[in-house]
Amino acid sequence: MASPAPGPATLDPATSAGELVRHQCDQYVAWYEDEKRLMRRLDGLFQAVIILSAAATSFVVAIGVVNKALLATPAMLTTVATAARGVFRFREKHVSFATAAEKLKFERLDYQSRAAGSQPTPADVEKFATALRTIVSDELGAWREMQSDAGQLPTNASRQPST
Repeated sequence: MASPAPGPATLDPATSAGELVRHQCDQYVAWYEDEKRLMRRLDGLFQAVIILSAAATSFVVAIGVVNKALLATPAMLTTVATAARGVFRFREKHVSFATAAEKLKFERLDYQSRAAGSQPTPADVEKFATALRTIVSDELGAWREMQSDAGQLPTNASRQPST
């Protein structure tokens, strides 16, 4: 894996606002791409465990294994992997991360095409920065909603004061 781009603290002090925003966009894209790949791998791994342990359960039953622990192990793996895959929603997260990365790439391309051949205007930089904030804020809102739907975070409605 390539080393990460330098953070804003390591950039030249004369770096323009547009370059800083573009650099932040590059970091967001890299992070979303990494997370997208991780979620795709985890989804594939859990799906493979589900399929293989379900097949192993059938095989163990078919050969007439008497040992109850050996008979129950593949079924338990299938159940745990299915539950984990449902709770952690690897596929949904993969799609969400991929969508956010593509939106960020589009905004970066749009900004670069507006600024091509000339110094970007402050309005161009502000539009780019606002678009990035909107994409990331929407993604954070979706994460919060996904976590509260899974019962992993309390929602504001569940935090009612006691009387």
